[in-house]
Formats: sequence, C-alpha cells, structure tokens
Amino acid sequence: MPSKFCTQCGAKIETGQRFCPECGTAVETPVETTPPAQTRTNPAAASRRNRTLMALLLGIGALAVVLVVVVIYWATARPPAIVGNFPPVHTADGYPFPDVPRISVQEAKARLDAGSAIFVDVRSRGQFNLSRIPGAVSIPIDEFEARYGEVPRNVEVITYCT
Repeated sequence: MPSKFCTQCGAKIETGQRFCPECGTAVETPVETTPPAQTRTNPAAASRRNRTLMALLLGIGALAVVLVVVVIYWATARPPAIVGNFPPVHTADGYPFPDVPRISVQEAKARLDAGSAIFVDVRSRGQFNLSRIPGAVSIPIDEFEARYGEVPRNVEVITYCT
C-alpha cells in the first residue's frame, strides 16, 4: 500500500486515518490505486442499438432512392409540347391550318354573350394570369392533350393564343 502524507505539514498518514496525527488537518478520501473494472455493455442492448441504427440507415437510403425516382419521373414524364410545327399549307392571309374555320372578334364576342360558345385560352398560365378574356377557360397547350376532357361538348369552343 502506498503511503500518504499530509498536504499541510507533510506528516505520514496511515491508511484508514481521517485526520493528520501532527496538525489535525482532515485527510482527503483515499484515491483508488487500482483501475476501475471495465464496464461491460449489455449484448442485448448493443444488438438493439445496432438494429435501430441499421433500420434508420435503410430508411434514409430508401427515402433517397424514392426521391431520385420521383425526380427522374417528373423530369421525363411528358415531353415538352412542340410549338411552331406548322403545316406548309397556309391561307391566303398567311394563317396555318386552312381547314380550321375562322371568325371575327365581333362574331366571337356575340357567340360568347349568347352563351353558345366558350373561350379556351391555350397560352401559358403566366400569360393567362396577366390578361385574359373574362370567362375564358385556361388549358395551356402543353396540358391540352391530358385535359381536353374538361372542354364542354354542348357549346362551340373558340380557342385563342394571342
């Protein structure tokens, strides 16, 4: 056993004494000279922690995979609309699609006011929000193929894009 000495007067203190025999100073509690026993981990608790960590990592990995798939699908789900693919045949005034009947602005307004026609605006949402014909329905051209079922069939449809 190692000997201890008083911190005040330097006198030798025997093991088990609480006060210095020379000056009466209180002795600090003895310090252990042997290292503490190594703490052992509970194998069941360690296994639970490992399973929890593994489940968390797998969940994060699965979420990352789903996110990548959604981004790829969103980016490639529908090709952009091809605008400006006009046929080579034009009217005398230079308009494409000569088979499509055209009406004047006054005639279109009269049909709208009579309730026998609706306007379908095929411009982008941003352009529609900037200015539009009151009562017009917005179906952007790049969404038209998917949304044409929204167009009523019991009235004449007048489309416009400018």
